[in-house]
Amino acid sequence: MYNLINFLPAFVFILLLYFNIRKVGRIVSLSNFIIALYTLSMLSYGIYCFSDSTYFFDFTTLGIVFLSIFILTRPLVSFEKKITSETTIIEVERRKYKVLVTIVVILGIFSIGFFARNIANLFNSDFTTIRNDILSGSGFYESSIFSKIAVLGAYLSPIALFLYFYTIIVNENKKFAVWLILSSTSFIFYTLNVAGRDGIVIWVFTYIALICLFYPLLSSEIIAKQKKLILLIVAIVSPYFILITIGRFGDSNRLDNNAIFSLFNYLGQQPYELTDRLNKLIQQNYVGEPRLIYPLFINIRDVFLGAANSVDITNRFDLRSDSMELDLNTYRFSYYIGDIVTELGIIGLSIFTAILYFVYRINLKIVDNNINFSRLLISFAWYMIIIVGVFYFYYGQLIGNVFLVIPFFIHFFLRPKIR
Repeated sequence: MYNLINFLPAFVFILLLYFNIRKVGRIVSLSNFIIALYTLSMLSYGIYCFSDSTYFFDFTTLGIVFLSIFILTRPLVSFEKKITSETTIIEVERRKYKVLVTIVVILGIFSIGFFARNIANLFNSDFTTIRNDILSGSGFYESSIFSKIAVLGAYLSPIALFLYFYTIIVNENKKFAVWLILSSTSFIFYTLNVAGRDGIVIWVFTYIALICLFYPLLSSEIIAKQKKLILLIVAIVSPYFILITIGRFGDSNRLDNNAIFSLFNYLGQQPYELTDRLNKLIQQNYVGEPRLIYPLFINIRDVFLGAANSVDITNRFDLRSDSMELDLNTYRFSYYIGDIVTELGIIGLSIFTAILYFVYRINLKIVDNNINFSRLLISFAWYMIIIVGVFYFYYGQLIGNVFLVIPFFIHFFLRPKIR
């Protein structure tokens, strides 16, 4: 009976999804997709509880996650109710668009080339050993200016996919479309270097999210082609996903740590881990360090004020390493909420949520049945925080911070000059 109670969070989110579908007026929408992700996480949590009796349900955690996702999807719902097949995206200047596509594609292809060199070594190695090496600070490549450029190219994957959909809807340049979809896979190659499955998962999430975002503007012909494309890409990457899953979890005799249940754990550990983290933070009265979430802005402050850079984040696994002394499960997922609360507290989470809300609200506008391309890009890039945030705050390292800032630079670059 107790295990069945752990399905209550899933039931609450199913109700939210149902009412959201009715509010938007269609099933395929980005707000529905985001809510569906968190519903899937809650369902996976309930299923995984059957294999791990130590997991428990907490109303506070459910309330925090529910309110965060409900509030942040409201601007999107308002936008989705107004967008129709008659809505148009304002076309950007072709010369500027060509420059933008060229930069994104070059960085993406460079990233693929940089990380692809190590794929053969990866599949000739023990995946568990590789993960342990990465977590201890070593890996297949050394940090350099070239590795940083490659990581940036990988993080631009969502922007490349966004440009791909704009191209097939408005620009109709087939060469651009091909190069953009190819360069967008850079993130998959990047995460394969650390024996990670997240690159494949996040690429698929991003692709589906963009289908949902642009769905009213997609012709039946485009939708049919995209279905074939996603099936082809999933067919290509699935063997690698399965190999990594079996390589890391397939040798265990424990039900709660074998390859199948690792997938439920992958999506379902967050509610318990967030509860555990909140309890430990409250008990220890922990005061966080914003540098672990906003290293870009803190480093800029240090440069101007001449302060010493006391924390040098060299890879994404360092984000939570300073929390080891708090007895936190630093390498387990607790939603993006867990990382924000750890460093900023509940008040900080409220401020963070308010900032996201206003970024979404200000940029998600339809004026005279027209959508501003670059403002939509800003909104989507920042919605990636909570899409990928179904795992953790993915943009808390330096390159992640840069990714969140880049859409604003693109917006100012693409704006027509006032004469």
